[in-house]
Amino acid sequence: MYIKDEEGKIHNFGVLSIFNEECYKADGKAFTKLLQHLRDNDKNRTVIMVQVENEVGLQLDSRDRSAAANKLFDLPVPAELVSFLQQDWDSLHIDTRKKLANFNIIPDGSKDKTRNWEEQFGQSIWTDELFMAYYYARYVEHVASTGRKQYNIPLFTNAWLPRPGVAGVASGGGKPGEYPSGGPVSTVLDVWQKFAPSMDFFSPDIYHAPYSEVCGIYSHRGQPLFIPEQRRDEVGARSIWISIGTYKALGTSPFGIDTQKANVSPFTDMYKLLGSVANHILKARRENRTIVGFAFEDPPTEGYPDPTPPIIVCLQNYVLTIGRAFVFGKQSAGYGMVMELEPSKFLLIGKGFQVEWKHKSADLPYTEILRFEEKSVDKETGELRTERTLNGDESNSGQRANMPSDDPDYGEEIVPVHILARTAVAELELFSLGNEEI
Repeated sequence: MYIKDEEGKIHNFGVLSIFNEECYKADGKAFTKLLQHLRDNDKNRTVIMVQVENEVGLQLDSRDRSAAANKLFDLPVPAELVSFLQQDWDSLHIDTRKKLANFNIIPDGSKDKTRNWEEQFGQSIWTDELFMAYYYARYVEHVASTGRKQYNIPLFTNAWLPRPGVAGVASGGGKPGEYPSGGPVSTVLDVWQKFAPSMDFFSPDIYHAPYSEVCGIYSHRGQPLFIPEQRRDEVGARSIWISIGTYKALGTSPFGIDTQKANVSPFTDMYKLLGSVANHILKARRENRTIVGFAFEDPPTEGYPDPTPPIIVCLQNYVLTIGRAFVFGKQSAGYGMVMELEPSKFLLIGKGFQVEWKHKSADLPYTEILRFEEKSVDKETGELRTERTLNGDESNSGQRANMPSDDPDYGEEIVPVHILARTAVAELELFSLGNEEI
């Protein structure tokens, strides 16, 4: 493919052209051989899914400037794309509708088969990105569908995410070309979902972008969430509770985790805890119970806003407020999930957080803890076993459920009422009373 530099000169960028038939035929042939090999040699299904390509898109320009690409760009926009955008406009991701606003104000009668890309969508880098996304999606669809005829295994591809103001080695960028133009980012995700139907889902590589926001984007149209690349540090480790808890992610894969030793990786303890409660998480998902995952970063310097303030969750009977664990000294980072087992019963998993509550009914103004028990998980059966009953010191006399960190700060308090984290699993049951019952 060819790019235009800052001086307006055209250069060969040295990457495969998605507009060349020989390229996608060769790529499809190679991918088919790979899936044939898996089919014939992986009888135990060790490989559970396959990523097609990697962070596709064109860098250093918003679209390919080759003769083949220019010819297509000057031709009428394919009718299937125009029809899709027209018919699905209200269902498209909000980022798509913002960037293609010019298309939406053109009278339907003018959206005909004679308008080229700039006439249909306006002259902008977002038109260029849409152009690249449509043809990248068709390219990847050819590769994926050709291989899938040989071996029906889940397929996905990943996206280098935009992040205005951030220009990392392999992430960030605010405009198409600063990040790979045409990849499955939010502005063109619908196009990928429509025109690469052999792909089961599209996944974000999360480094600089807001974690929870990205998880929401890549749950668009109900597709499964999987994170094939993300930070491997403590921030990344805490964040997985958001994707796996709130967004029901299939999994997370910290980039470069294989170059860390297990005793220094923050994921060691996280995955150990998640693994111990995996059956309970999966059961809650099957039963469509509410799970809320969260991560609280280190508290800000005094005078600065909190990057991760408490979250408020409205459940069947109660409104829960989840924030950092109560301590007398300096609060710490925290992470975990809260699972609604019954309208008044919850499973708490994680460290460094607290849960407060209020009944949704104004007729039941008084709520307190009926039962708060630390649990462990039986390694053989996976069942929860009560280790100890947590009392008033661990709950501020029944006003909150505190899940402590490994090293809570006592400040200058000389009475050691804070406990250390042990199993990081607890079951909480509440009861509420009306004024006449108090």
